[in-house]
Amino acid sequence: MTFRISCRRAPVAFVTSIAQSRPLSLALISWPFLQAHESVNRRLVFGMMAIAAEMRF
Repeated sequence: MTFRISCRRAPVAFVTSIAQSRPLSLALISWPFLQAHESVNRRLVFGMMAIAAEMRF
């Protein structure tokens, strides 16, 4: 579903928060597959927290 169609069917605040969560969900989904190549460090955790805080406000 595209952003425009989603905005027609749901409140904009709800659609925007889901759209902004894509980087966080991608990081969480890809982490188990990339453990051999990349480790979780402070920078990654801080980035994930920043994305979560952006979704909240």
